[in-house]
Amino acid sequence: MRQIRRLAALAVLCLALSACFMSRTPLIPPDEAAFPFEHLTLKGADDDIQEIVRAGDAYRFGPPDEAGRYALLRLVPAGDDGYVVALWPPDEADADETGVLYGFLVVDRAAGVIASYAATKPRDFTPLPGLAACESHVCVEDLDAYAAYARGRIAAGAAPDQTYRIVSIR
Repeated sequence: MRQIRRLAALAVLCLALSACFMSRTPLIPPDEAAFPFEHLTLKGADDDIQEIVRAGDAYRFGPPDEAGRYALLRLVPAGDDGYVVALWPPDEADADETGVLYGFLVVDRAAGVIASYAATKPRDFTPLPGLAACESHVCVEDLDAYAAYARGRIAAGAAPDQTYRIVSIR
């Protein structure tokens, strides 16, 4: 339940911060997903430990809810040390209500850090092909467009939304 609360809290936070980059269903199909590790342990800014463990065609994320289900995520490579990540609730059918959240991760193994970018819609967001303004959030319709947008924000000097310290990778 703690992870579901975290996922719900992230969705609420995104809405409060002018929204997230979202889709109704995961846009990363299993056959295009990357699995660069089996088990990753991260520490966030709040010193909270996060575990990401491969489970079939996705990664399970965080502790399970009361039913033993985990939030799920998939990665797709997006350039040197970059990945688009999609995160959704344990039951993919629930994504229709909560949505699938997206972020752009930059991995710096030498520094032991993963930075997350373009997870929340900036105030100056302008719709682009593949990224539509939908109510208060941004509808991700094309992963390449999203990755190009995120790389552009990074090149322009945007600060990460969140930074994680890598505790261990297996």
